[in-house]
Amino acid sequence: MILGIDLGKKTSGLATSDSQLATPYATITHKSSQVALNKIVKICDQLKVDIVVIGYVEGKIKTLFENFAKKLKKQKPDLKIVM
Repeated sequence: MILGIDLGKKTSGLATSDSQLATPYATITHKSSQVALNKIVKICDQLKVDIVVIGYVEGKIKTLFENFAKKLKKQKPDLKIVM
């Protein structure tokens, strides 16, 4: 299962795919990236996610995405993370 993440500072959009097409899954709200991380780890466990695709942008908030990916990899080392 693939989980796509459109990470935001207060809300994040999630989509899933088990083939070539993605389907909207949920929008989660969070007060910090740590809260988002906790929610996404639970979702990864529930859905048995193998691959996470994190959308990101260059610029000032690029580190938000990179730090999130590092923390996710630390908690779920078996996940393949694609930026």
